[in-house]
Amino acid sequence: MVKYSYPFPNNINYKMHTGEHHEKFLETKFAIDFILPMKTKVLAARAGKVVSLKKDSNKYISNMKIINAMTQEAIKHFVEKYTNFVCITHSDGTFAEYLHLDRNVQVKEGQKVKAGEIMGYIGMTGLTTQSHLHFNVFKIKNGKGISIPIEFK
Repeated sequence: MVKYSYPFPNNINYKMHTGEHHEKFLETKFAIDFILPMKTKVLAARAGKVVSLKKDSNKYISNMKIINAMTQEAIKHFVEKYTNFVCITHSDGTFAEYLHLDRNVQVKEGQKVKAGEIMGYIGMTGLTTQSHLHFNVFKIKNGKGISIPIEFK
């Protein structure tokens, strides 16, 4: 199994959550939420190429009553429309996605990145009750992203 670097600087205190809200979806089953301060640098956890990104949102919902009342379809729509992110592909065919970034994304689609390179900063976009980085590694199987477990260095 390939090991990943943590996607933020070593000197930052963090809490890590995996949760039942991720396990509901095959595409995020092994995702990790790193609870981090706003504006923390988000670093590439492995070298790769930026295949997609979104950096134009400053909208989020943090009220759990509103979130819990949303249908799964509404949640997916809101996340897709309002969550800033970077997605990188790696040489082994895996992808890593970094979600809930602020608008100050530092990379461009098609750009090659090195492990440890700054890609952006923690923000509050999409569905989020606190500032954090949603980090997920996945493979494409039958046209769908399937989350896979990873290890950190």
